[in-house]
Amino acid sequence: MIAPGVNILAACTGDVDYCLDSGTFMACPHVSSVAALIETTWGLSTTWCPKITSPSSALSATPNNKLVYSHTKDSVSCPNSSLEADYLNYASFSVVMKSGSNSVQVKRRTVTYAGTGTDAVYQVSVKNPAGITISMELQTLKFGKLLDTASYSVKFESIVVASDDTTAFREIMWKCIKGGSQIVRSPVAVSIEA
Repeated sequence: MIAPGVNILAACTGDVDYCLDSGTFMACPHVSSVAALIETTWGLSTTWCPKITSPSSALSATPNNKLVYSHTKDSVSCPNSSLEADYLNYASFSVVMKSGSNSVQVKRRTVTYAGTGTDAVYQVSVKNPAGITISMELQTLKFGKLLDTASYSVKFESIVVASDDTTAFREIMWKCIKGGSQIVRSPVAVSIEA
């Protein structure tokens, strides 16, 4: 669950009942409510720690997804004083590249295992967007127990020589091959700028 707080429909004061407003303060009630719903509906509060279910976390977990992309000071790497989206530990990937050049971007992610079994293994499969090659540093992620973490890098390489702006959408998929049958999908959006 990612909640950037853009164009949130909310009650307003004045002549209208509802309006659109932006800001993370607008998303906070929604994120908190969904986190509470996940915990109470599926009984995850006994196996999840507050770090995973805090409103500042990006939750990619459902009863069938046992990998969590969590935002904590340990999972966010910021090389300078300004924090850019590339340094956040999102489950999704957004990549902007220039056409006509072999540009390369590498993004790193850390996941926490929130499953109940031990010795879980997830295997990756990638659907490449047109004109982009996605290569993974690791082909499998291995977890021995609850709250184990694993990090991986994804390399995006542009092979497009397009003259127009274009956007493509695909996914990176982690499938549990040992310890369950869960599938965790990470959406990929790639924009090629002419």
